[in-house]
Amino acid sequence: MIFGFLKWNRQRLSDGWPVEAFEVQERVRDDIVNLRKRAAEQSWTIFIAKLGDELAGCVVLRPIDRTACELKRLFVVPHLQRAGLGRALCQKAIESAQKHGFKRITLDTADVQFEALSLFEDLGFKPAAPHRDYSPEVNKRVVFMAKELQ
Repeated sequence: MIFGFLKWNRQRLSDGWPVEAFEVQERVRDDIVNLRKRAAEQSWTIFIAKLGDELAGCVVLRPIDRTACELKRLFVVPHLQRAGLGRALCQKAIESAQKHGFKRITLDTADVQFEALSLFEDLGFKPAAPHRDYSPEVNKRVVFMAKELQ
């Protein structure tokens, strides 16, 4: 599933993205390949969807501080997309964030991730100020969003 995510993400970002985006791709690759290590070292929570014995998708919740966290690395394997798994994964992550006392969830995604943008809007995420500093060229193509929690 990890290499499927990387291939899918690389394909989505290949059209018109500045070369600096591929430095970001390397960080994504490093995060994914070292997901268990990141989870242990940085208190990441990984949510995994399975259908039978097949890994179907994942999303990560990363604490930023005591009140805010970040939703990262949402992925559903391509042949299982549009079945509600991404929504279910995000809802579990949001519930977990609320349970752990977070007041805000942030995220960023590429402007070409149309399905993800629609899902995040449906889940109550709104455009937000950048919470991370990419290069100016990459920032032009990244959509930053946040959701206030109860």
